[in-house]
Amino acid sequence: MRKWPLALVGIALVACSPETTIEERPDDAPVSEVSTDAAVTSEHMARKNAVENGLTASVIFEGDPTPTYSIVDRMEKFPTPAISIAYAKDGEIVWADTYGDGIDTNTMFQAASMSKAVASAGIAAYAEANGISLDEDVDDLLPSVSLREISPEGAVISLRALLSHTAGATVGGFPGYAIGEPIPSNLSVITGGENANTPAVIFNPNPDAEFRYSGGGYQVAQAVIEAHSGEAFEKTMSDYVITPSGMKASTFVQKAPGTNEPGVAKAHDRTGSPIDGGWNVYPEHAAAGLWTTPSEYVNFVYALMNSQGSNDGPALPSTVIAEVLTPVSEGYGLGVGIEEVEGRTRWRHGGANRGYRCFFVAFPDTQEVFVMMTNSDNGSTVGNEIIRSASAVYGWPGNEAKTVTRADLDEGALAKFVGGYALPGSTQAYATLATGDGVLIGTQTGGGEFTLVPLSESRFIDPDDGQEITFSEEDGVMRINAGGTMLTRVASE
Repeated sequence: MRKWPLALVGIALVACSPETTIEERPDDAPVSEVSTDAAVTSEHMARKNAVENGLTASVIFEGDPTPTYSIVDRMEKFPTPAISIAYAKDGEIVWADTYGDGIDTNTMFQAASMSKAVASAGIAAYAEANGISLDEDVDDLLPSVSLREISPEGAVISLRALLSHTAGATVGGFPGYAIGEPIPSNLSVITGGENANTPAVIFNPNPDAEFRYSGGGYQVAQAVIEAHSGEAFEKTMSDYVITPSGMKASTFVQKAPGTNEPGVAKAHDRTGSPIDGGWNVYPEHAAAGLWTTPSEYVNFVYALMNSQGSNDGPALPSTVIAEVLTPVSEGYGLGVGIEEVEGRTRWRHGGANRGYRCFFVAFPDTQEVFVMMTNSDNGSTVGNEIIRSASAVYGWPGNEAKTVTRADLDEGALAKFVGGYALPGSTQAYATLATGDGVLIGTQTGGGEFTLVPLSESRFIDPDDGQEITFSEEDGVMRINAGGTMLTRVASE
């Protein structure tokens, strides 16, 4: 489990808005047909079974056996009530299945930051159809906000820069709003105005167009499209990307707070407890407002591939997809991670809303797409193991476990790290460490237990998620460096 706040920077805590309700899903909402050829089906089902039962932890210790687990095993260890998966090849879903009670392959999840890929394609399609260059300054297109005021250096702010995280925008993600709290408008989110619980989006100088992940930048892009079109963002996205992609049940329209109609996987925290109201509420549609299923998201990914002439079926304009799939900085295009891994092109993106974790990976050379959605804050840990298992079964590169050598520390060596550790600016313990059998046992405030195994006298690793931390002592004060997040030991009460 991820314990230190900045560990989620790569997938950013972002999400959706409450002011309208999800439209009723029609009874014929599609899940692509699975092949009925007996030989093909038998082979695919054998591979499916191997994926489901071949999960391994993120870390392998030299000299230790490497146990494997089932998806259900890990759902129990890291409380995750529901997981939905779809695997597709050559334009068709090979298998789609769900794990957990009360859901099926039509059950909707929040797509979180995976929404960015869909939003980017829709924004790029709208821009092309309406004569807006992705590289022009959008200041004149957004009369409700003076970008010159929130961009002190007066740099050009373009849709391409906003959608590729190279505009220098701040506010990486959003914590969301509990059901019943006042919900700000998108413009309030951008300006840090009435009811917003995040600061204003500011554009810092970024002359080298470095990748700086920002959900705030996506909200500026959403505001630009809404101002230019005069329509709600969800309507524009339906017209320009959702319908053309063959996504019949997916929508950027948001559920009203407190509604718990069937067909939605309700969100859960790290302890496995449901979130009040079913899910958090967010006004950030472009950053993470999509409600969808893995099978429907597969349709979108194939619309990207089909635009390159890969398969028959729904496709988006090839000129638009050329923009979306052209890397801008650090292996990221417009809403899609695009990387070369061992000679193969890989598309991917993750997502993390409160109580939801999701991920997709695609390999255009073999026409494969794998989409996974969970309804738990633990979903990243379970999901990483599922992706690693699928990678081993299907021969995908880049998801191997980390092999390390365990250090033997006695009780005394471990005891010097015991205590509570607080985040910067706080005196309350965020995580508390105690000694175990050759390891440290941690308890996160508001979360579950985790284990830290020593790699040296000061460096430790979590065997479940592979996260490393380092201890240091300065002026008699013990500190933790967890991937750049610094915590300080606080006095016991």
